[in-house]
Amino acid sequence: MSTTRVPKPFRAFLSYSSRDKKFAGRIKHALESYNLDAFLAHEDIAPAANWQQTIEQELKRCDAFIPLITKQNFHASYWTDQECGFALARAKVILPICSRNPYGFLEKYQAYKRKPGKNEGQLIEDVLVGLASHKSVRNRFLATLISTLRTSSGFDQSIAICRVLGRVSRLSKVQMAKLLRNATAQSQVYKSIESVRYIRQLIKKNSGKVEKSLVHKFEQKVAKYSS
Repeated sequence: MSTTRVPKPFRAFLSYSSRDKKFAGRIKHALESYNLDAFLAHEDIAPAANWQQTIEQELKRCDAFIPLITKQNFHASYWTDQECGFALARAKVILPICSRNPYGFLEKYQAYKRKPGKNEGQLIEDVLVGLASHKSVRNRFLATLISTLRTSSGFDQSIAICRVLGRVSRLSKVQMAKLLRNATAQSQVYKSIESVRYIRQLIKKNSGKVEKSLVHKFEQKVAKYSS
């Protein structure tokens, strides 16, 4: 009897001061819109659970560690620096989102600046493109995005995912094949002018790794609903 292998979710751990929990909640929601599993202590720890043990478990199993370094609150927190030390010791992929410069051992990491007037959706998109540049998690992260296209909940989600993929420099032959199959099977992709534009950009960037038959099937679907 054959079974379908369900991929493990891509996990991000958000480290933040409790004073910034509203901002952290928005970041969690934005990450989850890309189908990432974003752990946020005040939302994801059950009332009766051992919270310290739960945090340690989530730190161990996360794929990416995202500290939300605000001007005063983050460093003033008793726990955030300890979480950072844990992530550093385990060589986690670290992507700081900052409204102040990173400090200590975090200074060497590229920071994603939170600026007044900057759209948080654009900030998260920049973080995700940066995530794709880390070899240790790149394939699992891209697999999550590409698989999510198949089950996209709407045009906005499809466009956002295609836009991030469009900013990634190169995909493998296997990734391009799965992307085209999922895009061809999902009306939220092939009926969207923006999503189609990003897919075509990826086809052009990866021209030597694309199966012509898959491109033909995708373009047939696009043509059918754009005529």
